[in-house]
Amino acid sequence: MANSVPTEVFGVFTTDKDLKIKVWDNGMIRFTGLTAENVRGKSLQSLFPEIESRGLLKTLNKVLADSVVRVLAPAFHRYLIPCEPQKASKHFERMLQRVTIAPVEEEGEVVGLIVTIEDVTERI
Repeated sequence: MANSVPTEVFGVFTTDKDLKIKVWDNGMIRFTGLTAENVRGKSLQSLFPEIESRGLLKTLNKVLADSVVRVLAPAFHRYLIPCEPQKASKHFERMLQRVTIAPVEEEGEVVGLIVTIEDVTERI
């Protein structure tokens, strides 16, 4: 597949409804340097406090409350999880991320989130 996107530019994690980490994939380990064992069961805001100060906690809670999907654009939000770019950048100290936040539902009830993070630093 000539048009496929390399997997090293993606990370995925899931949370429960209290925003505690349930799944932290290899992409997130690569992006953050934090192992799944170190983050599992911890709240997203305790691991990354600036999520609240940057107003992104409201977005996460809106997805939980309204069962809607939200996309964070790198031009406006820059990033959800603060990480260094995968390749050194002269222009950006933090990885620019295209983030998709979606509800996880079981039996018609939102039980958490699934979040995908795409490193778009090189493209921008």
